Amino acid sequence: MKRTIVAAMGAALAMSSVGCSFLTRSEANQIQSDIRDIKLELNRLKETSTGNDQKIMYSLNAIEEKLDVRHESLGSTLRDVDERLADMMARPPEGAAPGGAPMATGIPPASTSSLGAPTAPATPSATAGTLTPTPAASASPLAGISPEDAYLEATKAWTAQDIDRAQVKYEQFVQAFPKHPRAGDALFWVGECHYSKGLGQAKGAGELPAAAKGEFLKAIEVYQKVLKDYPGCSYESEAAAKIGYCYYYLKDNENARKALQLVLDRYPTYPQTERVKETLATLP
Repeated sequence: MKRTIVAAMGAALAMSSVGCSFLTRSEANQIQSDIRDIKLELNRLKETSTGNDQKIMYSLNAIEEKLDVRHESLGSTLRDVDERLADMMARPPEGAAPGGAPMATGIPPASTSSLGAPTAPATPSATAGTLTPTPAASASPLAGISPEDAYLEATKAWTAQDIDRAQVKYEQFVQAFPKHPRAGDALFWVGECHYSKGLGQAKGAGELPAAAKGEFLKAIEVYQKVLKDYPGCSYESEAAAKIGYCYYYLKDNENARKALQLVLDRYPTYPQTERVKETLATLP
């Protein structure tokens, strides 16, 4: 555990010192992904820390704060770059003849989002300079919001520990962008919201409260949907493991054993195999 914490600290400090002006977009996208992975690892460490780990918990919270600041700063910087690029694309080329053809519109071409996904350019209508919204877009709560901004809003809610709002935002993302490369990740975080609420309601309780049971059952349903609808997504193996942990908290030992053993069989490179084995060892 200490080795994992040291690795997380080193990665966080390295990211906090990166200057965005020297990054390519692909490098920035990778950092965004790495930050999410490290935050997931921090959450795992917090779950497994005991009351004697006060210094460790303080360090983990400090790392998480730095990651939040860097994540938001990086996203803001990339959006600023996109705006500048769009402005440059809208300007006529130097030396163009006064009577020459103008630029098509001020609409930028498809660009790679701050979270690694290409976003389609807006569709111009017959009237120059205006956009024709589709009925579906008008009805959507995310109408006019890019996938990267929608995902970032959900992430901000999660890092602020506003679990209910994060769940709604991630659900809206999946509904609005079901084919987006991060849709599977967003659905996984919907499951994490249910899982987190289940843990919160179970904490300190003797008999597992009905509300906690409900949240764990909902989490299982969502994680199973991740495995079914988004195979190969970033959190596939983690979703499979969380199914086992949900059954563990529900005291459904048979299904917990099956689910956790499946993780060991299907995902031999899963980084938390030791935790899976330890949990399996505790099952009667």
